[in-house]
Amino acid sequence: MAKIRKNPQTEDSEGLTLTQLATRIPKELHRVVKVWCVTHDTSVADFVTDALEHELEARRGEEPGPGKRKAAARSITSARKAQKRLSAARESAHEDEGYEPDDDDDDDARVGA
Repeated sequence: MAKIRKNPQTEDSEGLTLTQLATRIPKELHRVVKVWCVTHDTSVADFVTDALEHELEARRGEEPGPGKRKAAARSITSARKAQKRLSAARESAHEDEGYEPDDDDDDDARVGA
């Protein structure tokens, strides 16, 4: 029988017990958060903690419902569609200008762009 290991918990400088939050987010959002944190001299963990606390405070008293999850999924789908439209618009603009990408032309390689 395999041993079940508990996630190690640590304490921060204020003595709060910390635990790990594993989640998947869009790659581009992750990149933007990392760049923001570097330019504002903060950690991603502190940024996410502050964002979660802020969002929960803003939603205080709001009744949870089954439609919330569907609304969030629609919002994500809308964001993805907008991202595809933006990519198509960029491609169209490059075609209009006679732009031809070279092998090095990789948007992901440009951090902070």
